[in-house]
Amino acid sequence: MIRSVTLVYSVLLLLVYAGPALLTLSPVTYHATTAAHFVTFLASVVLFVLLGKHLKARRRRRARHGFVVGLAVAWLGTGIAEYIRRLPLAQQVFIQELPGVPRAAALTMLHLHAVTGAVLSALLYGALYALLGAFAAWWGGRDRLESTPTPPDSPHPVT
Repeated sequence: MIRSVTLVYSVLLLLVYAGPALLTLSPVTYHATTAAHFVTFLASVVLFVLLGKHLKARRRRRARHGFVVGLAVAWLGTGIAEYIRRLPLAQQVFIQELPGVPRAAALTMLHLHAVTGAVLSALLYGALYALLGAFAAWWGGRDRLESTPTPPDSPHPVT
């Protein structure tokens, strides 16, 4: 059973995951998509770590929850992103980004293997995001290692 706070983290992760696809809707922001994916990765790690801290406080299994949340978010997010990339406005921007390529050829490139590409992407990204979620949630909830204090008469104090 998914708790409400876990659901909130899941929704936030879904928004972060699918967000860069919105940049494909404008020729001005189209080129920022790659950088947005990097920022998405960093934000996802932070959100998974925070989820792990929350789960530790509730005494829940962090890695398992992170794995399931990551898998679900990647599957849904990939579907949403693929849908956004095939909206008419995104298609027009895609065609504009390929100067010298005929419109029919650009549309064929976009739609040729749309379903199989989406399924394969969801499987691949699902596995990677699930592993990221499991590790980052585990990491976020781990116990901190305390440094051993040095005796006052030690010649090299710990800083």
